[in-house]
Amino acid sequence: MIQPLRLGVLLAAIATSAAGAVAPSAAGAPSRFGHIAFIDHVRVSGGDVRSLAVTRSGMRHWLALGQEYYSLAPGASKATRRVLHVDKSFEGSTPELAEIVPSVDGRRIDVVSANCSSMQVFQVGQNRRMPPEITPSQNVASSSCNGPNLTSVISAVGLAHNRVAVVVADDPSGTSYGRPALYIGRPGQQFRHVTLPNTGDGQYFAFATITRDPHDGALYVAAISGRDLRIWYARTSHRPFRELPSSDAHFSLRYLESIAASHGAVWLSFSGARNHRGITLLHRSPAGHWSHLMTIPHSTRQLAYVLVAAGPKRSKQPRFWEANTVVRRSNGLLANEGVDLRRLTSQIGRVHHYTQRRRDRLEGLAVGWHGQHVVGHQVY
Repeated sequence: MIQPLRLGVLLAAIATSAAGAVAPSAAGAPSRFGHIAFIDHVRVSGGDVRSLAVTRSGMRHWLALGQEYYSLAPGASKATRRVLHVDKSFEGSTPELAEIVPSVDGRRIDVVSANCSSMQVFQVGQNRRMPPEITPSQNVASSSCNGPNLTSVISAVGLAHNRVAVVVADDPSGTSYGRPALYIGRPGQQFRHVTLPNTGDGQYFAFATITRDPHDGALYVAAISGRDLRIWYARTSHRPFRELPSSDAHFSLRYLESIAASHGAVWLSFSGARNHRGITLLHRSPAGHWSHLMTIPHSTRQLAYVLVAAGPKRSKQPRFWEANTVVRRSNGLLANEGVDLRRLTSQIGRVHHYTQRRRDRLEGLAVGWHGQHVVGHQVY
């Protein structure tokens, strides 16, 4: 899922680049950058929780910076940390972990890694904790380091028949910066390149993200172009994409954080708008009717982060959750003060104050196979 670049992540990336690989840290200890990570209320090693995924067995998997891969078993209090092993024959730059998503049946984890010229997609068993060594033979797509490239992997989702869909920010087949492209295929095999309709030259698309409706297998890709929200829909991943009529709300200077779909309904989350107070959600009904922009109560537009997620399996009723960082003003300054969680129907539900720690911020949200929510967050 797409995230705006945050200061802590930027500083961590700079420090990691300067100092080399991150050394293992004790479970529950702060990272070298002073961040303390949590999966739900379990304090875990490392300082970042990125691209969180949950398997059918309840195993939690997530990525940290660069090449760090973490797993946490149900009921465990200590996470397992592994560093991705990369073959030395890679040219240009070393691949880094980009996205992690559960397979459609929840029995595997699909992992996306990329460098400037190639993308790799591989699988990890639901209870395994060691990703395989990455070699050039595992490349599923390639480009050039001189132009639009595959480094900018921004969203992924598991598909039926053991396949994966990956969205990249810059279409490597074209010359237009900021043109999203979609790749679909099986891990370890060459991926099919899909150009989304009506994304011609001269347009800039920001914050693209993808989701799959577990009820009927439909795919939705969303992006912001100028002041407009753009939505593409495919009945299945084998069908061509078409653009859907979108909301008439204005989205300039707004971050599209996430998208979730179930039973034909779609939820999207946004933050960062200067012309709208607070962080917002948008709902599309199964009949195609858009809600107005719904402001999350007591939220501010600055330093906020909001995610939506849906249950991963077919069910009688859709199961949507929303989580957001709580930001409050104190003595003229804004500060993070925990994470709020809500159930979504066609409206924003009652709030549950998930955490109320000062300087605690949301990092990831997933819904498990039994309807439970899993939250990744960190105190800094």
